Amino acid sequence: VRDILGDVHVIGVDGSEQAALPGGATPVYLDIFCDDVIVLEAGGKQCLYSLGQMNFLTYYIYDEILPFDRSCAIMRQGTLYGLLSADGAESLPATYPYLNALGEGVYTARGLSMGAELIDEQGRKVYALDTYVGGLNDLRCGMTWYGTLTGDVAFLNSTGTFVKVVPGV
Repeated sequence: VRDILGDVHVIGVDGSEQAALPGGATPVYLDIFCDDVIVLEAGGKQCLYSLGQMNFLTYYIYDEILPFDRSCAIMRQGTLYGLLSADGAESLPATYPYLNALGEGVYTARGLSMGAELIDEQGRKVYALDTYVGGLNDLRCGMTWYGTLTGDVAFLNSTGTFVKVVPGV
């Protein structure tokens, strides 16, 4: 809720004030992530803020912080994307021109080469492709797929383990 002075307050379900946010800050989302973290914006930049500790977890240095998927959020600095954990640490610095949340804590990273990589919430490479043709957009029933130059379709699970390769047409 914004008061008549322009300050923003977090209100609980019972209508009582839970926290007053720092002056000049505007919440980006009406969600509290990981039971404590909100995304704030000021001066065109975004940061993470802890409601429980009433302090900033990051500086206002991010151009964009997307909603959290489990314990991480995709962030953008300039034209590069990385991952922020709920404690404000960069589990993956802004490195990739393309980063997409597949689900289940797995992300597709592309743009540094002709290939693609699956990255986990800790920023570790789970799987890498030399050449990316298509796919790796989301996880459904714990699996994702990608195409190959030979027209095959390969299926992977969320840990990067091959499940099946279906020959091309």
